[in-house]
Amino acid sequence: MTARSLAMARAVGVIAATTAIVTGITFAQLNTTATLQNTTITTATADLTIWNGSTFTQLAPGFTVTGLVPGQWSAEQPFYLKNSGTGNLAITANIPNYPTYAGITDWSKVYVRITNTYQGTNIETNMQALHDGAVAFPPNALPAGAQGNSGGNVAGNYSAAFYIDPASVTGSSAHIDAFDIVLTGTLTP
Repeated sequence: MTARSLAMARAVGVIAATTAIVTGITFAQLNTTATLQNTTITTATADLTIWNGSTFTQLAPGFTVTGLVPGQWSAEQPFYLKNSGTGNLAITANIPNYPTYAGITDWSKVYVRITNTYQGTNIETNMQALHDGAVAFPPNALPAGAQGNSGGNVAGNYSAAFYIDPASVTGSSAHIDAFDIVLTGTLTP
């Protein structure tokens, strides 16, 4: 390389470096920022309660079904739920422990029908399925703020009915002692 080419290369390099510095300074001077301060996130709340005869609470008396004829459904047993939370709740039911019993040979033949009386829809399941896992209530979530009552057709009104298949009964009578039905409300998207 000649002295003249070398000098020219150095001059181009100096100009390029100067241009980069000036461009960087100019770019930095044209930037601005904004900050989202103190961001917080809070979930919706889940708050499911059941009518116990005088108030909505976490515990309510269960059903007493007497004179049930195997092969026939019991009368509908109404119950009322309240969603005091801020989000819609998908409702499921489960029986955590089998009750003591006599004269019943097959839990899958003891049926429970849960009816969403507001929507007129129901599901039929059985004691075995309720024991083995959570069974979803009839369609659609219980809306936030919904409160069932005996005075009308409103969201939160449900009923339960029971049926025993005659093929699962032995002897002259059968009985199922006290058991809990646990209702769970899960926030839905």
